[in-house]
Amino acid sequence: MAGARQRPGEQALEAFAERLRQELPALSGVGLFSQPGIKFWGQRSLTYTVCGIPYQVSLGSFFQVNRFLVEELLQLVVKERSGRVAWDLYAGAGLFARALPFEHVTAVESEGFSSDDLKNNLEGSGHRVVRSTTLDFLRSQASVKNRPELIVVDPPRAGLGKEICGQLSRVEAANIIYVSCDPATLARDLQTLLSSGYFIQTMHLVDMFPQTFHLETVTVLARD
Repeated sequence: MAGARQRPGEQALEAFAERLRQELPALSGVGLFSQPGIKFWGQRSLTYTVCGIPYQVSLGSFFQVNRFLVEELLQLVVKERSGRVAWDLYAGAGLFARALPFEHVTAVESEGFSSDDLKNNLEGSGHRVVRSTTLDFLRSQASVKNRPELIVVDPPRAGLGKEICGQLSRVEAANIIYVSCDPATLARDLQTLLSSGYFIQTMHLVDMFPQTFHLETVTVLARD
């Protein structure tokens, strides 16, 4: 991004980034979210290594930001779990899908930046990436031939909602791991899942955002 071809907005971004780098020498990239897309200076993506696994994470992609607790969060979801078929819904850049020790993992993500990273991070793993909303994916599984033993869900603060909870109950996976960032929507969704035959096996709170009221919750559900 240099020379006469730069637009005024790009010039301003570069000037800002250069001044910021003077204060933060480790800075490798800056992004500006605007319509119709993202303007950026420097590197478009970073590599995060979690539990020895490298992940590409690009501007606009979803990934857990607390680098001190992300390994703990990952272990709560994947440790001592194995099997044949698992689904990772709202997969983001693939934090859980990449580490799940299952033979066949289907990772579902609808957002473009995240799904691009997801595809890159699962390349060569033999796992499947589906670019779709969780609801559309679940609706497409009207007859589940390869029924998953485990489903991981990590939705945004709005949670799952009644219809997705109903679709999950229909699949009848042996375990659902619900990673939540909002206690209110988690409580609402758990009420629906518990009434459909699941029970809470374990629940852990992870303080991913210290000195705020936000807490990440990892709830493991099993069927009666």
